[in-house]
Amino acid sequence: MNTKNLKKGEVIAAIALLLLSALVFAGAVNALEPQTGEMRFVLIYHDVITGDSDFLSGVSVSLFEINGKYISSAVSSSSGVVKFENIPYGNYALKTDGQVKGNYFYDESFATVKFDSSGLHTLDGNSFWSLNVNRYPLPNVLNLTVEKNGEIIPAHVSVYFKNVEIASKSIDTYGLFNLPDGKVTLKITYLDGGVSKAYYKELAVSGNMNLTINVGNAKKIWGIVEDSSTGLPVATNVHITLINESSNEFNVLQFPGGPFSFYLVAPQNYKVVITADGYGIKSYAATELMGSSPAKIELNPVENDINYTITLSNDLKTINMVYTMDITNETILANLPYNDTGVLYYQLKFLGVDNAYLENYFTNNVAKYTTNLITLGGNIYELSTYTSDWKVINAGNEEFKVTIDATYVNENISKDNLLKNGMVELDLYGGQTTYLGAKLVYKYTIQLPSDLERSNEVRGAAVNGYVNTLTITDIKTSPVKIDLKERKSPAMNVDPLHFKFGWTKMENKNYVVNQSADNYTIVVPAGKSVWFNASKVVYDMVRNKVDPENTTYTWVFDGQIKASGKGVYNVTSTFLVGKHILQLKVADIGGNTNETNITILADAYYPTVNMVIEYPSGKMVAKVNMAADMKTLNYDVYGKNGTVSIVNGTASIPVTLTFNQTQEIIYDASKSYDTYDGKNKVDLPLNVVWNFNGVKTTGLNKTYAFEKPTRNGTYTISVKFTDAVNNTVTVNFKVIIKDITPPVPKVNITSGGKQVAEIKEGEQVTFDASASYDPDNGTIVSYQWTIKDHNYKVLNESSGDFKIISGSFTSPKLTLEFTHFGTYYIILNITDAAGNYKVYNKTFRVAPVRPDLSVTDVQVKGDRVEGSQLTFVVNVTNNGNKNASVYYIILLVDGKEVVNKTFYNLSAGSSVEDNITYAFSGANNYSVTVKVYCPDEPASYTSDNKKEMNIDIAQAPWKTPALVIGVIAIIIVLGYIGWIAQKKKAGKGKFTKRTKEKKEKKGKK
Repeated sequence: MNTKNLKKGEVIAAIALLLLSALVFAGAVNALEPQTGEMRFVLIYHDVITGDSDFLSGVSVSLFEINGKYISSAVSSSSGVVKFENIPYGNYALKTDGQVKGNYFYDESFATVKFDSSGLHTLDGNSFWSLNVNRYPLPNVLNLTVEKNGEIIPAHVSVYFKNVEIASKSIDTYGLFNLPDGKVTLKITYLDGGVSKAYYKELAVSGNMNLTINVGNAKKIWGIVEDSSTGLPVATNVHITLINESSNEFNVLQFPGGPFSFYLVAPQNYKVVITADGYGIKSYAATELMGSSPAKIELNPVENDINYTITLSNDLKTINMVYTMDITNETILANLPYNDTGVLYYQLKFLGVDNAYLENYFTNNVAKYTTNLITLGGNIYELSTYTSDWKVINAGNEEFKVTIDATYVNENISKDNLLKNGMVELDLYGGQTTYLGAKLVYKYTIQLPSDLERSNEVRGAAVNGYVNTLTITDIKTSPVKIDLKERKSPAMNVDPLHFKFGWTKMENKNYVVNQSADNYTIVVPAGKSVWFNASKVVYDMVRNKVDPENTTYTWVFDGQIKASGKGVYNVTSTFLVGKHILQLKVADIGGNTNETNITILADAYYPTVNMVIEYPSGKMVAKVNMAADMKTLNYDVYGKNGTVSIVNGTASIPVTLTFNQTQEIIYDASKSYDTYDGKNKVDLPLNVVWNFNGVKTTGLNKTYAFEKPTRNGTYTISVKFTDAVNNTVTVNFKVIIKDITPPVPKVNITSGGKQVAEIKEGEQVTFDASASYDPDNGTIVSYQWTIKDHNYKVLNESSGDFKIISGSFTSPKLTLEFTHFGTYYIILNITDAAGNYKVYNKTFRVAPVRPDLSVTDVQVKGDRVEGSQLTFVVNVTNNGNKNASVYYIILLVDGKEVVNKTFYNLSAGSSVEDNITYAFSGANNYSVTVKVYCPDEPASYTSDNKKEMNIDIAQAPWKTPALVIGVIAIIIVLGYIGWIAQKKKAGKGKFTKRTKEKKEKKGKK
């Protein structure tokens, strides 16, 4: 931690001791805790004028670890008691800052002490109970006026006593300041030409004083501090110690960065000591820095190396720490007063101590506990023993070297418990590179037990190493967290995802024959350069990551090392035909090792062909298999046996296959396989591509039918067998495909240049089959036309139903003129060159050209009385397409023809009213039919040629009286006959004439 002097915020962990890591493990019952106590002492002032002493209250005291790390502050009580609670036992520094309280100035004070169960002691072992502070009264009043060449100017005045600012105010015409007896330094800041200037003057104070200072008499001291290695102004604080060689008084000035400037009244009396944080020291007479341009001050960079070597015991109960530090004149004691000088010599001088004190200070720079220095799993360790060594390099130049060898112990530590979750965290509270005096560079070396390894990537510091020795430098963030795990061999993931290999023109296939970890086997082409990549194979089990750049690979092919080295995860090799063993040995960044074997099959042989062609019934057509020499094929086609050589990867079977069009054939290559040496199989599938005359498909088994027949030649069946590494053999067959597809008839029927579905008798019609075709580029070799009537009787031209106008019954085009109407069947039989035929059958109608008469209406005119002549007005319409030259109207009465009258010339599409007459001979209800008949009209047209009706004929009027008389006479006759019959019955059959008397007698009854 970078801390700075509390007074100026500049206490730095300049020489921080690396304390080792305490191991706090989960669930520990007796975890080591630091022994603590209450640190108590009193603060006493001593008045340097009167000699009085008393307890000093209300003053803040700062507590530091002896290495400079600030801990806390406490204010003295009314009785002067200073108390710090819960302070771990160890070595500490105490300090008060110079300050004004009331009318007194209390100077800075410090002490370095040991704190333990017996209380406080000095580093020499003497009892320590009080921290003494010198007190200076401020009885004198300074009345100060600032002028420049006789003119009073405003200014800001700061007064320093014992290098502490005791007063500061801005004044216009004058200012009053309370001062002690003795030497003080006035710093007067004023504006001159818009530039702020600082004027320094020493003043011996004794009693009240009136003083006018003429800043116009001051001389400017200025310069630029540069880095000698770069020639650039330094970026750190510049420290200037002004020493009045006549009075031996001093002042310390500080400037941010390289440039500095200030004014002195009598520069000839001063020595200027210049340094910058991280750089060396140079001294000048003030007069050397009074030039017209700033002096160039070149300082060499200075580093103080602070090295820690920390060793963890195998059981983690003990930590040994060896600490060394180079001390030079640029080394500053950050937690003691006068650390702003930047020069160790002057700091010791102003503190009033010597090199013996310095030795005592550094050799006691040992912490009792590792609480704030190093922990292991959160556990701390307690100091067991330590030794120190102080080596004087050059006492006059303040060059020394200190070495401390300390052993810390924690008997409560259990390594198994610390690592029970697989990891323990080491926290290093290391010192950061600082610039106060010299550049302090910290380096930490940690010696680990042989079974532990760093597992994490560390942030905030540069860390090198994973096992045995860790080196930590350039700490930016504290604590540095290091995860320790037990060492483990790296895992090796040999599978297609992690282990890669390939060659030029390698295809995206599976080349892994066996994926089992104990027999991982791949196939590669023989004679080709094959690359291997294992960058993803090795998994660091400690760091939980794949890190190929920091993994060491050793590639051993058939017992010979091909390549080896860190990050050598790629290698290339060429193989002869056969089986090879790759032994891959690896070591992770921690040196943990593992290895595996990979079998490599180098293949240069054709696939072993075994194929059968057969009908779906199972009957074999052809059989082909690889001969033992792997250079020829044996074949059996339709019982014909032979061998054929493989030339440039191709073999052509000399026997031609013959199949019907659309006939499904089974092609089976399922018993084919691959070998890498002609004998031993490679358990990877073959890629089989079937090419049926341009139709490609893949698979070991195929069923295929050729849709199109061959024409004037053959088709080709090619079977291409390819193994994993692209060794290929192709088997070719010639095949004839028979045409079994009938031709397709296409008949166009036209009349007068237009397509028709029927024609009229006497018109010409053309049946054109020239658009008929045979599929798949076949040829139609014959046409045969047949004409049948509606009874399906074959007709020819002599039948009189049609005439051939052009063409013939064997030509593709036939023109006819039908002379008689009716329904006909047009039949065409076409045959292709293969003998396949197709029949075309078309029903065709020839419409008649005839009259079509109909009786649309019949009106009966006249008296419907027997004997009277009735006129039948018949409306006849010719609906046909031909005139009716003659026609007849027939009258049927009760089914009997009674009238047949001839009429002439009824035009097509016209109507006429024709009259016929008839007298019914008796009164009755008659069924009457009026019918028209034309000899030229087809029978099929006659459905509307008649009208039927019923006609009632009344009796003639003159016949009614005669009828009545006749009826009466009949009644009389019938009555008489009945009477005679009655009489006859009464007279037993004999007729007896009654007398007049009997009649009368009978009438009286």
